[in-house]
Amino acid sequence: MAGCSKSPEESIVGTWFDAESDSTVVFSEDGTFSIDHEWLGVTGEYRLLADNQMSIDITEGVSEPLSAVVTYELHGDRLIVTDPGGDITEMHRTSP
Repeated sequence: MAGCSKSPEESIVGTWFDAESDSTVVFSEDGTFSIDHEWLGVTGEYRLLADNQMSIDITEGVSEPLSAVVTYELHGDRLIVTDPGGDITEMHRTSP
């Protein structure tokens, strides 16, 4: 139905789980995100760009701030992220 689909910004918001690394990523409506992986927790900001790219800035939980542009694909409740080095992470939505 036209007009009923969510924008990419709305679609990415929520909690995502990566079973391979046993980590959880939460994207918030305000452009912030957090990653919880066993003993490591980081937070930062994200911004969706053109051509299915996302700018991420990790500001907390690291010794020095980190920035990168990754490519992402949204397929319903599945999010696939490819980092600049070509590593692929597949996550599944656990909550909106």
